Amino acid sequence: MIWFHIRQIARPTSPHLVFFAVLCLISGQSVAREDLVVLYTGNTRGEVGPCGCATENLGGLARRAAFVRGERGRGVPLLLVDSGDDLSYAPIATLPVHLRKEADRSAQLISRIYESLQYDAILRGEADIFDGRGFGSPEFDRSPALRIVERSGWRVAIFGFGSPNLFPRFDENWRAEIAKIRPKVDLVLVLAHIAETEISGIAKVLKRGDIVILGHTGKHLDDPILRKDVLFFEADYRGQFVGKLQLHLESDKLSTKNQIDRLRLEDDLRFSEEPAARKQIEERIKSLGPRPKSWYANELVPLSERVSPDREILKQVESVTRKN
Repeated sequence: MIWFHIRQIARPTSPHLVFFAVLCLISGQSVAREDLVVLYTGNTRGEVGPCGCATENLGGLARRAAFVRGERGRGVPLLLVDSGDDLSYAPIATLPVHLRKEADRSAQLISRIYESLQYDAILRGEADIFDGRGFGSPEFDRSPALRIVERSGWRVAIFGFGSPNLFPRFDENWRAEIAKIRPKVDLVLVLAHIAETEISGIAKVLKRGDIVILGHTGKHLDDPILRKDVLFFEADYRGQFVGKLQLHLESDKLSTKNQIDRLRLEDDLRFSEEPAARKQIEERIKSLGPRPKSWYANELVPLSERVSPDREILKQVESVTRKN
C-alpha cells in the first residue's frame, strides 16, 4: 500500500528525498475568483481518537473527517494538505517491541482515513518511516513531484520538502525548482517538515508574501511566525486542531506588499521597548495608509465535542482502539 502520495501525478524519475508543496496563484487576468481555503493538518502522532485531556477533550480522526467534509460541503475552493509526523509518535522500528503491534494498527487506520479524505498533498515526517512495510511512497524520494491543481479560477502547483537533519539524502535542488516556477506565480505555499532552527534559512530563499505550512515542531500558532516577509503556520499537536487559512483577493491578485509591510512593522513594534523607536515605527505604520482588507485569515479550529464525529470513521476508530 502506498499512502503518502500526490494524487493523479505521474511518478517522477530523478531520485531525491524531497518533495515540495507550493501553492501558486497565477494572475494576469481580471477574473472573479472566490477566496481559496487551505485546510492544513500535521503532527497527528498516531492519535486516532480524542486526546482524553482533562481540560477539553480535543481531536480524533472522526471529528476531523466530519469537519473536512463539512467544509467541502460549503462549495468553496478548498485544498487539504498535511505536514507530516502522522502515523506514529516515533518511527515504529524505534519503539519497544511490545508497542509495535498497537502502533502498526493505528498507523494503518490513519493511512486509510487519510486516503478517504482525499488529501491534495501529504508530507512525510520521520515518524512516518516504517522500514519498507508499505508506509511512505517512493515517489517522495524523488524530485520534482509537481502537480497543477485548478480550483474555481485558482491554479495551484504542489511541491514540498523535508529537512536535511531528518532525511540524510536531502537534496537542495528544490531551490532550483522554486526559481524555475517563480516567474509564473504570485503566491507560494510550501509544506516544510523541518526543525525550528531551519525556519530562517528557508525564509532566505523565499519571497515576500510566501506562506509555509510547518511540520515537526508541533507548535500552536494562532498567529503566523513572520521571517523575512514569509509567513509560517502550524496546526498544533496530536491532531487536536485543523488549521484553516483563507486567502482573499483584491481585484485579481493578493494585496501582499502593504499587508506584509504592516505585519513586519507591527512585529517590530511588539518587541520594541524604547519610546523613540516605538514612535518611529508607529509613524511608518501610519504612512502605509488605511489598513487594506487582509489578504489572509487564519484560525486553528478546535476539534471539540461540538464537532459531531463522522459515524463511519468513528466505527473504524473504535474497532482499533478496542484491540489496542
